[in-house]
Amino acid sequence: MARIIKFHEAAEVMTNGMDLKGGEGAPLDNPELCLEEADISNMEDPEEEDILDFDGNIDSPAEVTEIWMPSWAASGHIMDDVVLALRQEELELRKGQANDCLEKLRQALGDRSVVFREKIHSNKSVHHQGTRSKKELQTITLSINRHARGYSRARAAMLRLGADSDTVAVYQPLKPQDLVVSKEVTEENRHGQGSDKLAWFWRINNTEDSQKNLWMNEFYRVNWLKAKARYDRWSEELKLVQHKMFWTISWFRTQEERWRVWADESIKNGNRAYAERQASMWAEFSAQGLKNFEGKLLITS
Repeated sequence: MARIIKFHEAAEVMTNGMDLKGGEGAPLDNPELCLEEADISNMEDPEEEDILDFDGNIDSPAEVTEIWMPSWAASGHIMDDVVLALRQEELELRKGQANDCLEKLRQALGDRSVVFREKIHSNKSVHHQGTRSKKELQTITLSINRHARGYSRARAAMLRLGADSDTVAVYQPLKPQDLVVSKEVTEENRHGQGSDKLAWFWRINNTEDSQKNLWMNEFYRVNWLKAKARYDRWSEELKLVQHKMFWTISWFRTQEERWRVWADESIKNGNRAYAERQASMWAEFSAQGLKNFEGKLLITS
């Protein structure tokens, strides 16, 4: 605690007496990012050490004390070169914090999926569902919530620090639907996988830690194969649609030519007029098709 007090005193000197308390940038958590599981409400409370010891640290007043950061400063405050340099330094640190939180979030979601499949939904674990498995699931869920809140705090700080558009595009906001159990593990044979899409954070910062994790390595491998299969399927579908555009116009032209022949061969004026009318209709269809399909159809011989 003494080190934190000393840090605040040094920060006050460096910022020329800037108000370090009650800044508008104080972190506020999004309650929507707290997973709400129906099957967790009846679980036993986790042990005290599971809640307090997040990353091997023991809870203490120093750990719950808020530390002033440059991103807390009010937007209307005039900042000198020292504060601007500190804000740039914090921006880089926040990027690292966001990357770490996303990496731990991916691993926690993976662990949660494995628990659902092997211990919650498995018939072999019926006798253990009310004790160890659910307690393990609750601990993982708390970890997911913690990492999601940590990322959201880091992203909010980056926005207050004036992150550029490229950075904002990479670090997107988390949504509650992003924190769901991966059905690639729990329901790998389900229907409707053609429109599946991974949350955005599964496609960035694929660090060595993910590759060393056997479950994560398998997860990325399976999703890559499924994504390639979807790409190949939709590429084939695109070619079929382009061919169908050409076939449709060819059909219109064939009908037009057929009715032109019948019009030339007709003896009666009424029959000839009807055939000419039909030929004009098919010609209009052909012209409209060429206009609508311009640049899209695949012309084949």
